[in-house]
Amino acid sequence: MIESTSNKETAFKETETSVTAQRHSLTNLSGNIDLSCSVVISIFANTNQLSIELDVLTEPGHPCYQAPKPPEIACYRPGKLVFPNLRRVISRETRLNVYPPDSNTGAADMGELHSVKPEDGEYILCADFGVLRIRSDEPYLDVS
Repeated sequence: MIESTSNKETAFKETETSVTAQRHSLTNLSGNIDLSCSVVISIFANTNQLSIELDVLTEPGHPCYQAPKPPEIACYRPGKLVFPNLRRVISRETRLNVYPPDSNTGAADMGELHSVKPEDGEYILCADFGVLRIRSDEPYLDVS
């Protein structure tokens, strides 16, 4: 449940614990997040929005960054890429694969997200699972 929608921060309420997430516009994505190395965990779509849960690669300088602990070599933080007010999704070359659970984390994934770029009033999302052409309002990324 979203409690507030400030420009940079959004508070999420999960049961009785409050977690502060950083909201990012994809047009002003800072250099301390690397979407091209982020891992897709799940995809949810309904008539209003498309949401992609990610493990987002964060780098030093991001408010959610934490130094990795061995055997980790990078800081991945939970994130959600949201395409609000969804009007259309066209799937091309889709290969929905789920990779086996990682031996360190026990989590399964759907591969890496490569890019999200605006083109002719749509957003082109390229990932290991294929290419999506998405028509929606401007997407945003929440990282916690």
